[in-house]
Order: sequence, then structure tokens, then C-alpha cells
Amino acid sequence: MATPTEPASVAAESIRAAVEAYRASQPPVPALQVAQPAPLEERARANAEAAMPEAQRELPLWTGNDLPDGAGWTARDGVLYDSYGAPTWKLKAPTGAQDTARAPVSQPAPAGAFPEAGRTDPGDACDPADLWTADFIEPVDLPEALERVEEAWADIVPPDLGTAQDLRVAVDNDLRILEQQWRRTVPGPQAATDSVGPQSAPAASAPVSTVDARQAAAAVNTALQEADRHAPSLKDSPEWQQLQTVRGAAAHLWDVIKEKAGPYFERLADDVRVQGFWRTVSARSCETIARWAQAGADWLRSGAKRPDLPTAEVLLKVSDAALAYCSPLSERPDADTVAAAQNQNLAEIRQLRSTLRSNAPLPYATWDEAVEASREIARAFQAWVDTDMGKELSASPHRRVAEFREVWQQLPPSELPAGPGSAAGPYSAVAEHAQGIVERARVQPGRFSPAVLTALETVAGLAAHHGGRLAVTLPPGLTGPATPAEAVQQSAPRPAVATPGSAARTGAPRLST
Repeated sequence: MATPTEPASVAAESIRAAVEAYRASQPPVPALQVAQPAPLEERARANAEAAMPEAQRELPLWTGNDLPDGAGWTARDGVLYDSYGAPTWKLKAPTGAQDTARAPVSQPAPAGAFPEAGRTDPGDACDPADLWTADFIEPVDLPEALERVEEAWADIVPPDLGTAQDLRVAVDNDLRILEQQWRRTVPGPQAATDSVGPQSAPAASAPVSTVDARQAAAAVNTALQEADRHAPSLKDSPEWQQLQTVRGAAAHLWDVIKEKAGPYFERLADDVRVQGFWRTVSARSCETIARWAQAGADWLRSGAKRPDLPTAEVLLKVSDAALAYCSPLSERPDADTVAAAQNQNLAEIRQLRSTLRSNAPLPYATWDEAVEASREIARAFQAWVDTDMGKELSASPHRRVAEFREVWQQLPPSELPAGPGSAAGPYSAVAEHAQGIVERARVQPGRFSPAVLTALETVAGLAAHHGGRLAVTLPPGLTGPATPAEAVQQSAPRPAVATPGSAARTGAPRLST
């Protein structure tokens, strides 16, 4: 028999079944999601993208040849972001096709483009005592200050080594980097005061000796070399990357001038105009380096996640040494030293200008200079011999080629044991025959590449220039002009007497085919 409670329990089961069927027919309700805050980097980028164009243009321009090192830096849409995602620098227009958007930033220019070997640090390119004879160039842009160097270049360096305009093109990027870095770190009023022309030192200040000047320059180099040993600890420091950019640009600037001037570099470096320019460059570079080193030391002491006091101390030494070097009082010569150096250089400049205007060859000043020119021609000839054209013509029985081989083999040793006069003719003959082969080959387009023809034409040009200079160079012991040509005597009233070098000089390798 059914109990009284059975109808109620059956009804309850029916209700529960109906509710379950209803729930099953409804779409699932999503679980409540708590929105996580966006990362700081994304928020900073969103704020930068939402900023007005006027605000975005306020970012300073990154002037390095490459970008700073470190995993925290990223480049996107022409803007460089720091490790927190904050827009920090505006990038230059890319020169290549590689897309740098959100890509790891590459190694800085000085570490890659400018090798450590043979590096020219600020203050080490010239003897500091020589820089005393030059005045700071007035507070103008460094590209404008280069005009002094261009004037000296036109007076001293032959056009076949490149014009002053060629020099400007080669160093333009380095000058812009140094100028922008200096103006970024040095306050405006101080910049105008520090870089003005000659100023008399206070009466109580005695001129610093030559030894002190060289010690100041050596202190800069020693401090920088010590900092290089801490480079692994500094690789993620923006201040160190900026310092390296300045250092590399200054080194590359001077190395380009030295390379392009070739055998005329020493004479160019002795010119007061070049010394004034380099004094300005080195002083500004050292002041910029000092300020970046100070900023890097401050960050390592207080701003870094893990303070690095030993490395901070090294950067402080760099800052102190660089500031001491670029101090006007530590480089100011006495007036008599300046006047004597200027008079000597002006006399040489007048002679050079007179010689260049008359188109007369310039005599060699020293025996070593003439010997080095002979060796340079030998190196240029060997470079051409190693080309496909040189290898082919080495065994050619053609009359022109055979004559060229013959005149080359008649060249005297590079040491010029018989004097300069007897060597002038053979070098001129080499130039004539080499140029003849070049002109003959150019009427047959496609046989030889322009590069190998240019290599042989370089041999011809160097030999012609060398022969002309040997013809007007006095051998050791003579006091009269090498030739009775009156035009040469007028253009160079004091012809240089080449003085022999060491008797134990080793001969340059003889080249023959």
C-alpha cells in the first residue's frame, strides 16, 4: 500500500527534472573574469601613441652610428624605448632595408665599427704640447670649424689624394655626432664660454709645463683603458653607450684625416689651423665624455638595481681626467710660444701656396719621405699584379706590356742609393708606360673591369708624382737647386734638402714579373 508521502516525493522529483532540463537548454554562463592590469611597457607605449604629434617630436634624436646595447632597449616605428617601455630617443631614418621594429638593439658603433687596435682617443692624436700652439676656434659648429682644416688641406695635400670637399664628405657624419653630443650634454652658456678664442690666463696662474700637458693627456687614455676593462659591467648602461659613441666618432674622425692625408699627414698635423681644430674637437669630446662618465657613475652608485661601486669609481676617474684635460688653463701656452709657432707655420704655408700656384712639384723634405713614397708605389704595383689583369699581363708577350715590365725592372731600390735625381727618370717612364696600357685597355670595353684599370692608373699617378718630386729634390750635401729651372727656383725659394735616414735601413721588396 502506498504511503501518504509518496505523491509529494514524486512531485519533487518532477520539479527537479524540469529545472535540470531548463538549465541544460540554456547557454553556459561565462565565469567572472578579473581584468589584469596592462604591463607598464604596454601602458607607456599606449600613452606615447596617444600623445600629440607635437609632444612626440620633443624626443631627442639618437645620433649614434648604431643603437645602444642591452636587452632592455627596443626600437619601434622610429622611436627607441627603454627597459620600462618609455619612449626615450627618436631614431634617424634607417639607411638599410632591415626592419628594426621590436627587434633587439645592436651593438654600439664604437665597439663594432671602430676597432680597439690603433684607436685614437681624444687627446692622443696630437702631442698635447703641440696643441698648446693653437687657439680654440670660435664657438661655431664643428662642421663650420672644419673650414680651417680644409684651408690647410688645400695648401698641403696634393689634389690626387683627394680634395678638401672629399675630406668633408668623409668626416661629415662624425662631426655631426660630436656636435650633437656636445650640445646635448654641455649647457648653452658654458659652451659659449668654454670654446671662445684666445683668453689670457689669470695673473696668478703660471703656464703648465709640457710634461704636465702630456701627463694630462696620458691620464685620459689610462682612465679610458681602465674603463674598457669594466665594459661587461657597463654594457647595459645608456651613459656608457653615449660615451663610447663620442669616443668612437672622435677616433674615427682623426683616423680618416690621417689615412686620406697619407705621407702628408705629419705636415698637416703640424699646421696651426689643424691643431686649432683638433684642440677644439678633443676638448669638446673630453668634456662630453666627462659628463657622460659622471652620469654613469651616479647611476651605478644610486640608480642601479645592484650598485657597482668599483665600476662607478672607474667612471669618476674618467670624468676627472677628461675635465682636467679640457680645462683651458691646463692647455694655455705663453704668448711667445704661440707667436713663434705661428710665424714658422705661416712661412711654410706661404712657400707651399707659391709652389702650388706655379704647378711646380714639391721637393721632398726628408730622405725618409722619399723612401716611403717609393715603397708606396711598390705596394700599389703589387696590388695590381695580384688582380686578374696583372696576372694575365705578367706573361703577355705584347710589346707594350714587355716595355712596361722592362722599365719597372730598371727602377732603383726603394732606398734610392744613387740619389733622387737619377731615380726621377725611371719613375716617370713607369708612369708613362702604365698610363699607356690603361688608355689602350679602355678602348676595349669589357675586357678588364674598371676596378683593375683604376689600380693600374693609381700606379701611374703615384709614379708620375714621385718622379716629379724627385726631380726637384736636392741630394744630401748639395746647397744649390737640383735643376737650373728658374721657374722652380722662384716657386720654391728654399728647396728642401733630403737628409738620409739610418744606414741600416732594410730595402723594400723588389717587384718583378
